[in-house]
Amino acid sequence: MTDARSGTVQAVADTRSVAMTASGLRKVYGATVALERADIGLVAGGVHALLGENGAGKSTLVRILTGAVRADAGQIALNGATYAPGSLLEARALGVATAFQELSLVPNLSVAQNLLLPNLPRGPVGLVSTRRVQDMGAAILARHGLQRIDPMAQVGLLPLAERQRIEIVRAIENAASVLILDEPTAALAETDWLFDRTNMATAKGVAVVYTSHRLAEVRQSCTEATVLRNGSSIASVSL
Repeated sequence: MTDARSGTVQAVADTRSVAMTASGLRKVYGATVALERADIGLVAGGVHALLGENGAGKSTLVRILTGAVRADAGQIALNGATYAPGSLLEARALGVATAFQELSLVPNLSVAQNLLLPNLPRGPVGLVSTRRVQDMGAAILARHGLQRIDPMAQVGLLPLAERQRIEIVRAIENAASVLILDEPTAALAETDWLFDRTNMATAKGVAVVYTSHRLAEVRQSCTEATVLRNGSSIASVSL
């Protein structure tokens, strides 16, 4: 086990390629210090658990890594370059994608549209091509073992578990460097499908961040873990 303040990032970087490092992150909301000296280091092809009790700072750290909010202090590097996205879309364009516990799908759009946004395929005159949207959506679903889902079905009418799967698939498809899974099994009754997806991502060298309160899942799927307490990283451990 490595004390986070004495070199978490260095510890995970010794022998493997580092996808992302974050050090000294601080975030304050009014009088509340949500993060203080938060560090994390992600290795390419690894699954990194983010652990801590409610209020430890996990959600704030995830929101910073995803571009949803900016840190007040600290540095983040992605593949060796400064990383400071101003939005979720900017983070995704840089190769960092997230499947949120509170789903970010657009309920009145189709499955395929949600999977392809914001880059919907267009025809020769610039209009969105419904046929190409359907075909591309079906191909993505098939790639992830979800052929049973109609790519043109309205997302908001699907069962919660299927919507969770669509959220996860969309993130995987956009995660060129880092995939963040925020309580990914909250709506899933089984984990085999999810672990197959994380294996698919790590086989391509993607670093996965996995937040969960289910320690059995963490032990089964994760290779490293960072523990947060009161907004600070207190330990990093290989699993």
